Amino acid sequence: MKNILFFGFFISLISSSISAQDLPLPVIVASFQDGDISKLSPQLDNKVTLLLLEDENKLSKEEFIEKVNSFLRTYPAQRMTLKHNGSSEDGTRFVLGRFYAGQKSYRTWLVFKKNLITEVCIEEE
Repeated sequence: MKNILFFGFFISLISSSISAQDLPLPVIVASFQDGDISKLSPQLDNKVTLLLLEDENKLSKEEFIEKVNSFLRTYPAQRMTLKHNGSSEDGTRFVLGRFYAGQKSYRTWLVFKKNLITEVCIEEE
């Protein structure tokens, strides 16, 4: 019985580790730091909700890339850090981070459904 419980615990530990690892964390950091959100293109859903400062829009993948790249040209990121990632019971996953541009910092979060980014929020702190 102990072996079965240990095996079940081990399998759940491995599966939670794998689910966190398949998020494109290094690509997220690089895309913000390099000012090139098109690096995230393979992970973007066809429609992405973008909350950029006070403006919220549901955009096509191409419009999303254009709008965020324009923002990053205006406010080039000096550094991007990821603070936390996790998932909800329905399988939705998220990544929380912060990027710094000049004297300002921006709280960011990305929401993934079925391994595709469906929402991105960038708020000034």
